[in-house]
Amino acid sequence: MVHYLSSCTLFGDVTAHIARSVLLSDAAARARRTASRTVPTTIEATRAEVKRMIDVTLCDWQAAATLAQNTRKKHVVVLAPCGGGKTLAFLSAMLFNPTAVRMVVSPLLALGHQHVKTFTDRGIPACEFTSKTISESLCQQAEVGVFRSLIGPPEAWNANKRVRDIVKHSYFSSHLSHIIFDEGHLIKEWGGTFRPEYSNFDVIMSRLQPDVKIVLVSATFTRSSLRDTMSIFNMTRDNTEIIRVPNELRNIFYAVRRMSGPADRYDDLVFLLPDNPLTLAIDAPAPPKFMVFMQSKTDCKNAALHLRRMLPEHHQDKVCWFTADKTDAFKDNRMKRFTEGSVWGMFCTDAAGLGLDVNDIRICVQWGIEGLTFEGLYQRFGRGGRNRSLQGVALLFVEDRFYPKTGDKRKRTAGDEADEDESESDEPVSKRPCIEQSQDSNASMSAIGPPSTTVTLKGSKPRHSTDPAVLEFAGLLPRQGSAHDTGHNGSIPCRLMTPRSVYDFPDIPFYPSCGPDCQRCNPPVFELCCDLHLRTQPPASPLPAWIARALDWTAPVSDQKRTNRVRALKSHIPGDREKRLRTELIAWRQSAYEARRPAFRWGPCALLSDNIIDRIVSIAHRQSSSSPPMKTSVDLKFQTRWELSDRYGDDILKCIARVFPPAPPPRVPLSETSNTGTPPTRKPPTCSSCSEANLPAIGHRSNENRCPLKLQWTEILASDLVTPLSKVSRRTSI
Repeated sequence: MVHYLSSCTLFGDVTAHIARSVLLSDAAARARRTASRTVPTTIEATRAEVKRMIDVTLCDWQAAATLAQNTRKKHVVVLAPCGGGKTLAFLSAMLFNPTAVRMVVSPLLALGHQHVKTFTDRGIPACEFTSKTISESLCQQAEVGVFRSLIGPPEAWNANKRVRDIVKHSYFSSHLSHIIFDEGHLIKEWGGTFRPEYSNFDVIMSRLQPDVKIVLVSATFTRSSLRDTMSIFNMTRDNTEIIRVPNELRNIFYAVRRMSGPADRYDDLVFLLPDNPLTLAIDAPAPPKFMVFMQSKTDCKNAALHLRRMLPEHHQDKVCWFTADKTDAFKDNRMKRFTEGSVWGMFCTDAAGLGLDVNDIRICVQWGIEGLTFEGLYQRFGRGGRNRSLQGVALLFVEDRFYPKTGDKRKRTAGDEADEDESESDEPVSKRPCIEQSQDSNASMSAIGPPSTTVTLKGSKPRHSTDPAVLEFAGLLPRQGSAHDTGHNGSIPCRLMTPRSVYDFPDIPFYPSCGPDCQRCNPPVFELCCDLHLRTQPPASPLPAWIARALDWTAPVSDQKRTNRVRALKSHIPGDREKRLRTELIAWRQSAYEARRPAFRWGPCALLSDNIIDRIVSIAHRQSSSSPPMKTSVDLKFQTRWELSDRYGDDILKCIARVFPPAPPPRVPLSETSNTGTPPTRKPPTCSSCSEANLPAIGHRSNENRCPLKLQWTEILASDLVTPLSKVSRRTSI
């Protein structure tokens, strides 16, 4: 029996060895067919060889990154803008050396799927390691080199013991050449409590061969994050090749808007839909494609449902939400439809943002800045305008609480005075940001940049800290001076000053560009760059309609004077006039629906909802007789957020005027005499005591001797018949 078991074990080992040999031979044959054995030694030769193999022309910096990986003399850091071709910079290196294997650490599953498809389309065998794809068969194929690119999130590499054991296999460890960290800035940003496995690569690193090189690729490395990340992998300026390209998104128009209400009210996002969305036909043209980044999964769903309610039923699926908790089939379907254009817009978190390669996104919105880092903000804005020939809009909505309160005259306390004595700032204590500076953990890398900082607003509940660079970008903090103090339109302040300051590496020069003809290195520069220039230097030509709608732009801010404000209405008991107005509005709604019934099939409430009717009635109830809050359809739209106010606003105002007619202007009596310049006649004095006693009271006061009541009291005192004091009125006393 023992001999039988030993024979079975030996037979199993031999079978596994034969299977691995077959896989290895197939992998080697596939590698010989898809890869070049000739490794170029110059940038020009690298560009020419890649052009021959995959018919793609590399930029000089991409060829330099490819050459640095092929020589394997140094680690490589690539700092390039969003949509600038960072993936091609490390994909092209895989076209050479047919037996080399590379591990790619991808932060998101959607980005990993995208990498696998890109590599496979270029003839590079690739596989993805996730919790649903990891199997013994896949690990065995990876060990013998069937795949030349192994892609997975940090949890797959560090938390799964079977995947970690792949590195110990003799064939794999001898052929592993590079570990590529896509979006490498997340190692420091997410490596704490959010994604702790980003901080546990020491297990894998301890099993690597000494000649394995690290490749860090990112568009938003700051000086501090690059210094800290390089120190994790023992990378220094001497053993690292840093290739830096300007990461400005010059075809993006940056703007900041203040939320008109709380963060859970999404009326400000209606501009993403076409005008009069409820009346859209089935074949209506699509609006500019948009992505809205929210801070939580709940916000994504609620905001998407809010916009869906404003669309007819046949268009409601054109707005969707994308979060990490959805199934893979759901996410793949939504991403495919979004790429093809059958979905107009997407509300999402970073699960759909980082590395997403959709070229025709025109509008990127960041909803709220609570707990936001500038690296995350710039990455999200980088999803738009990836086609450099198209202009995009990056719009930041800021919560109202981040703006200083005007007219706050609360009573000062001793604690306020003590806090003010400790600080030299003129800013109120409740709004002054508290700068929390991290410790410098690696003094040897101090040349790369200072430690990072975060901002927390004092005087409020504990919240997530907000990056001061985000507040500076939004204009809530004074802008720090730097070597680049102006925008590209001259000496006028520009929102591009913030990314230039954040991503400024004084000791790392830019890599030379290919030339003026390269669309990737020298994209076209549009006239509009940010709303700051728009306020100070309006463009010669009118704004595109979709940009003006996104900015709510009608005229320079200095010329805008809003006379009304949205009223906060309290509950009230409706009277006869309120009930009559409500009846009139319901009757008008029914008649308007009947007039449009053949083409409009969604019911009367789709034209004018009950909530809007209630608000119209409440405003009419509260309105002042001298200055009613709704005089025009513009006021009606501003007060009610009714999207059809432009079309039906005049009819609603007529209904209000019939029930609540405006008061006539007060009549001022005309003077019968001309103005002679003489002062007006004084009003004669009046005696209050005589007025109560029904005596003549005009012409004197109660304290004068000529007061009749006082004279009467004097006569009584002069006589012997004195009335008891208890029967004398207190008002008759001297």
